[in-house]
Amino acid sequence: MHGKLANPSLTMRRWKAQKILRRGWWQLKNLATADSALTLRMIELKEESGAPDLNHWHWLRSLFLGLREEGMSSDESNFDAKTGQEIYYVRDMEWRAEISDKITIVEQQRKADINISGKQGAKPVVRVRGGKRGKSTQEAPEGLAKGLYKKTWICNMPKAKKERFEVSAEKFEWQKLIA
Repeated sequence: MHGKLANPSLTMRRWKAQKILRRGWWQLKNLATADSALTLRMIELKEESGAPDLNHWHWLRSLFLGLREEGMSSDESNFDAKTGQEIYYVRDMEWRAEISDKITIVEQQRKADINISGKQGAKPVVRVRGGKRGKSTQEAPEGLAKGLYKKTWICNMPKAKKERFEVSAEKFEWQKLIA
């Protein structure tokens, strides 16, 4: 590439997102970064095409960034005896607001559009959601927006812990998205 870049910051963001995606987003420890990179790439594609659901992808990105790494699910890996493929069983984070339908939207789009993840890198693994593998042992991170915590979890928290537990004053508005 010679000469000046048309939009250097957009090009750099795209390069960083593609670099993360080439590693295989499902294998990264920092799933918030990986999901954020996927949504960033989708935002770029949606902007280029003028897609009507662009604002949904901006919102999904804000969700993953708001949850941070500590707010993403913990997985337990295993191998399917029939196929020999690796499978990740997603453990329930009882403190976190339900987002599996939001993650499903991102995963479906990634599988449907080769422009998101490219042909290189590791292939996707199966992620099974549901109560089979139990609850995550990961502690609830403090400092997230109140809307990212499950309301019943906060209500059922012991009074002494609730008084010490720090929640961000930042608002998080939920959107209903259709997969």
